Amino acid sequence: MKNRRLVFRDEEGNIWVLPYETRFHRSYQRKLSKRFEDVVLDWGLLLTLTTDLNQYSDIISAVKTLKRVWNRVLSGLRRRYGRIDFFTALEFSFKRGHGACHLHVVLLHITHLDLNWLRERVGSHARWLHVRRFRNLRLGGKKGYLTKYLRKQVVGFASPSSSVAFKNSSLLFVTNARGWSCSRNFMRSVRREPAGWEFIGCFPASVAEHPDFIEFFPLFTDPELWVFLRRRRKYG
Repeated sequence: MKNRRLVFRDEEGNIWVLPYETRFHRSYQRKLSKRFEDVVLDWGLLLTLTTDLNQYSDIISAVKTLKRVWNRVLSGLRRRYGRIDFFTALEFSFKRGHGACHLHVVLLHITHLDLNWLRERVGSHARWLHVRRFRNLRLGGKKGYLTKYLRKQVVGFASPSSSVAFKNSSLLFVTNARGWSCSRNFMRSVRREPAGWEFIGCFPASVAEHPDFIEFFPLFTDPELWVFLRRRRKYG
């Protein structure tokens, strides 16, 4: 998104024009790893859900079903334990060449999972389940849990010629899936962006970086103006 800019307004009314970085951008992933660098999770469980690709005709339907299975497990956990703090990372395995998708889940302050209950929730989707306990799990930094999976998701993060990163990035893009996610309460605890900022929109760089953009900001953000310009460009 080299030719796009994101525009925000802070609490004092100042306008900020920032570069547009996607989740596949190397700098975004470095900032993400840095954000979680000092986060150490004290104890909980690590859960891995591995998809049985033999049940699906394409990777898109496999990933969608994996998401639904995880949501079903999460709903059950919330009914049992109340609020659940979690962190997930989606990974595609190429050890056998087929890119099987599996979800790594960190469950904070959960001491036990009934495997029979878990199998009922997962159904026939998972080829195998793996659960183990952890203590003092670091998320970010060079050897962090999150960083380990970011290296497999972003071309150039680990090395400029990482074929695994290229394949993972491609499948994340094709399946429209997030490489990682976490609970809202957990995200609030590590959020570093300024609070209270208002997202105005995404603009062409030639517009957002124009010398008159700030002075005539209300005009540039008028939706009727953009509709007029699109029609004029389309019909000449």
